[in-house]
Amino acid sequence: MRLKFVLLGLKKDNKQRLITMAVEAGMQIRAGVTQNLDFLCGGYNAGPAKLEKSRHQGTTVLTESQFCSLIETGEIPDQ
Repeated sequence: MRLKFVLLGLKKDNKQRLITMAVEAGMQIRAGVTQNLDFLCGGYNAGPAKLEKSRHQGTTVLTESQFCSLIETGEIPDQ
């Protein structure tokens, strides 16, 4: 099973770098907050409504550094 994720509120260069890292790690990219989402990586400009919707759906919300740690180690960092 491939993990599904979305990146919100990040600078364009950072977002592209994280997408590349995640795809290479076998993750699947989603364009927005969907129902069967595993992770949301929220940047400095992530909308509070989307973050809340994700949390309500049970999606794990991570910072950029936590998301990088997940990709590098395979472990979900403490929140």
